Amino acid sequence: MTVDDADQVLTQHQIALFGTIVQWFASYELTMEQAIAGVVGTELSCIAILMRGLDFAQKRAALLDLLRDRSAPQDRWERVFAHLAVPACHIHLRDGIVHSTWIKAPEPRSIQPNWILRLPPSIEPLCLGETTDEATYTLERLEEIAADLAEGHKRFVAYLVEAGLIR
Repeated sequence: MTVDDADQVLTQHQIALFGTIVQWFASYELTMEQAIAGVVGTELSCIAILMRGLDFAQKRAALLDLLRDRSAPQDRWERVFAHLAVPACHIHLRDGIVHSTWIKAPEPRSIQPNWILRLPPSIEPLCLGETTDEATYTLERLEEIAADLAEGHKRFVAYLVEAGLIR
């Protein structure tokens, strides 16, 4: 597949939605860093420096582990876990956006990462958390995922403020 072929597969709207989805993941990562700074009582810049090499899954694990280590109430841990399930179930899409080219899918008006149907038998995709078998995406599904991430982040921040973990 050439670059010109890829340009014909993705519309500007799909590319914009990809950017929106990646941006929401970045927002979740920053929010988790803010929460960690709140839990340990330090400046965000210190946490950002310490976590700069970590990905979403590692930051998620760090926040949840820190809440356990600091003996946070069980319901607080469970609520943070639940809020982070929203992006965790879409991590495969985010990874596909940032690490794959995209092709037309067999389903009408759908796209999929280019590697989906061409995996060598010895390689299995690695997924985090609750995932679905979903590998193709319509424009409507991408819009729905972007909206879910936006609303989920809004609720996550509201909970962290309510719990006193961020200002």
